[in-house]
Amino acid sequence: MLTTNLESVHLTATREESLLVSSYDTTLEAKIKGLSVESIPRDLPSDQAALARDMIRFLDDISADPMEVRSCLDSLDHQGLRPFNYHYYYLNLLSVFSQQKSPEEIRELAVACVKFRLWRQWESHADGIELHKKTEAGEELPIRLKGWNRKKLDSLLAGGHGAILATCHYGSSCYLLDDLTNFGYDVVIGLDSNSAFGLRKRFELLLNRDAFADQAAAPLGHGSVRVIDVENNPFSAVVLAQALRKNHVVLLYFDGNSGFDGARGRTNKSPLECLGYPVHVKSGVAQLALSTKAPLIPAFCVKTNSRLDAGKPSERGIICDSQPILPTDAASADDSFVQDTLQSLFNRMGSLVRAQPEQWEGACLFHRWRDLKSQDSNATEKNAFVTQLESVAGGSRVRINNRMIATIPSSDGFMLVNVKTLQVFKVNRKHNSILSTLAGEGVESGILHRAQDGSAEEIVCLKALSDLGFLERCN
Repeated sequence: MLTTNLESVHLTATREESLLVSSYDTTLEAKIKGLSVESIPRDLPSDQAALARDMIRFLDDISADPMEVRSCLDSLDHQGLRPFNYHYYYLNLLSVFSQQKSPEEIRELAVACVKFRLWRQWESHADGIELHKKTEAGEELPIRLKGWNRKKLDSLLAGGHGAILATCHYGSSCYLLDDLTNFGYDVVIGLDSNSAFGLRKRFELLLNRDAFADQAAAPLGHGSVRVIDVENNPFSAVVLAQALRKNHVVLLYFDGNSGFDGARGRTNKSPLECLGYPVHVKSGVAQLALSTKAPLIPAFCVKTNSRLDAGKPSERGIICDSQPILPTDAASADDSFVQDTLQSLFNRMGSLVRAQPEQWEGACLFHRWRDLKSQDSNATEKNAFVTQLESVAGGSRVRINNRMIATIPSSDGFMLVNVKTLQVFKVNRKHNSILSTLAGEGVESGILHRAQDGSAEEIVCLKALSDLGFLERCN
């Protein structure tokens, strides 16, 4: 939360730098990658740093005691969760829920989201050991999700075009793959590079095999799975289409924004609306269905149980039954099917997010989808500098609008980010005094009457923050 963290933000700045105001494209970047103890910030409280180190170790140890993992996770606070992209969860949750929840409530929600993702990540991988042991022993394999409609899936596969399961990073979607292979289906899953690497490592641990190459089939449950790295394989779309022609099941995350040109690429993207914002998202899942005539099955999963909760151990969540989307006979040049399909998928995801936001794993990446070019560049004119100075001169104060501003760590300090416009103000040590005042009681009219040589830098800072819409009036 800005008002409690701002002082430490300034203290972490390591060098003097000029005032820099920039946009999301050049400054704001969430990097989801392999963690190591080196990724733990040095300014974390010692107890939280120790817990973060333990959590990183647990994520590499799928045989760890679940009670120890859960205890460690429960003890982490927003500081200890910084290495796990807490700030990006807060940024994006604030952008969606700022009108419904206070900054304090959103901070708690961001903590819950990060913990949900970490526990789900460890739990789903640890479950792999149990599944592998049961497979080798010839025992019945547990189904993790309730609500499967096998008859519908089999009837769709009877058409000979395969089937595409389209899911998103929400709830218990991680169990779709295990359940499908436990049923005996051969599955091909398309993932970004980091996720593909992690899934292959899981197979190596479970099967005592060397590295699985791209497209190599790994036995899993009663079926098999092939992992396709859609970011490094220029023919991934061809491979997925071939799998459908073989009547296999293809599992894709429609919110992954992955492709051969990476998450930043502009190819094969469609403009949509999601959670109140214009977004640009990869359209591959819908285009694949259109080009192959494969039925597309929306697969949304809500997590209802964890390893430590009471209840049947096989129940981890529920898959919401959805009507399959059947591609029309429209020509591939017709974008209506692609556009309508994607919008319906994101509408459904948005409804789940608003209902149970703590299960939104993909929240840390939402800013990547945002289409800033569609936003009104003059949207912050209501906070124009002249208006703010007039209010200051009239005896009132202005301060940082903490319902609109989030703090994000940078390589040499922190940034202030307007969650509505994604414009960025890089913290400069010269701004310590004015920013601390703006984060607290606000700036009073006296600042305008100081000697020009002593307040020029503060006025420049105030003007920049006002122009970016970072300020609000206070009494």
